[in-house]
Amino acid sequence: MLSVNNKKNLKIIFFGEKNNLNSIKAVNFLKKKFKKVITILEENKIGTKFNGSKYNNFDIILTYRTKIILPKTFIKKARLFAINFHNSLPKYPGSGGLSWSIVNEDIEAGITAHFLNEKIDNGKIIYIKKFKISKNIDINKLTLKSEKKHLQTFYYVMENIFIEKWINTNIKKFSSYFWNGKAKKISLLNKKRIISIKIKKKSLENIIRATCYKKYKPYIKLFGYKFELKC
Repeated sequence: MLSVNNKKNLKIIFFGEKNNLNSIKAVNFLKKKFKKVITILEENKIGTKFNGSKYNNFDIILTYRTKIILPKTFIKKARLFAINFHNSLPKYPGSGGLSWSIVNEDIEAGITAHFLNEKIDNGKIIYIKKFKISKNIDINKLTLKSEKKHLQTFYYVMENIFIEKWINTNIKKFSSYFWNGKAKKISLLNKKRIISIKIKKKSLENIIRATCYKKYKPYIKLFGYKFELKC
């Protein structure tokens, strides 16, 4: 339970993705509610490590749309809490959760708010926002839908987290959900992009929908050559 007087004076460190509109919206939301918001926006590169030695005397850490790895020593500096907003359900810790939702033909995806610890997507779950996904959705459309739900979840949690008993109530509510093992690495998803020449049409369409995103394309290797799908 959090019971904080003068919460407007709390000092917050926010980590987000550089050049991402929703990260900016999240920051602006915080600045309307709190006087002291330190904003750290980085390129969304997997495995980026952060040296937080110069940051002290703060109350809250928030990580949103970022793959920055925070050391345990830094996380423990937060006087109140450190929370991450993961863009998938707990069944997909780590990278590529939305793509795996498509690969596995899930009927729903979600956003998971959880306390940070030294491991990736491992801390106690505070809140889960689920949403339905259509049968033939592709990763581009699912990403857009997820980003919208991601920001809505951020707003909701930050509006309610200081309400008496809200955290404890939600921890109990979502106590039946667990992280599904260790965080998945993007290399596992990249292997899915390698198409076998013996693949069946339905499986190929599934892989295309799940992995054809921006500069990342499914491809075939044949006689030492790489043939990348145009999609």
